Amino acid sequence: MERSVRYIRVDGMKPALCFRGKKHAYAIINDEPCVRAVEVDLKTHDLAGVVGKGFFPYPHGEFTERMQAVGTRKGITLRALALLAVPEGAEDPETLPPDEIAAPEPAERPSPPPKPPASERRAPKRAERQVTPSPTPKRGVGERGSLIAKLAAELNIAPQQLRLSLRMAGLRAPYDDEVKIRAVIKGKK
Repeated sequence: MERSVRYIRVDGMKPALCFRGKKHAYAIINDEPCVRAVEVDLKTHDLAGVVGKGFFPYPHGEFTERMQAVGTRKGITLRALALLAVPEGAEDPETLPPDEIAAPEPAERPSPPPKPPASERRAPKRAERQVTPSPTPKRGVGERGSLIAKLAAELNIAPQQLRLSLRMAGLRAPYDDEVKIRAVIKGKK
């Protein structure tokens, strides 16, 4: 059987892996529920446009791999599996299996367990947390913005305005170096 990738009209135009024999032609398509095989007239097959990849026909080996990958995920029919197993250049198969799904459909996500009625629900108990002070305070904890607030109050401007002018001068947060900040402020005056 000759293989090619063509546009076949099945519920609209779809790219399909086509098998053309002397008596029959088949097309394996990625349909909505699964990957399946449909029988196509020889004339319809011959008139169907070839799917291209660049300036060349789409490689049927690559398309075969894609159909098998999609088939393992979505499900694939027995007929499509039988056609994919036919070696290239072989004669038309005498009989083909029915067009029913070979692999079970992918399982849906399990539903969450039902919630108990409101009368049986209890609020989780809060764990008693013991806070132990650390021996060395982290840099800037509790003092965040205190330098900016102190300088803004000293200059009688809004802290946001001071931060903006510092950013425009090239300084970036954290603003913890008072010497640099005062040098930038003096340079602006």
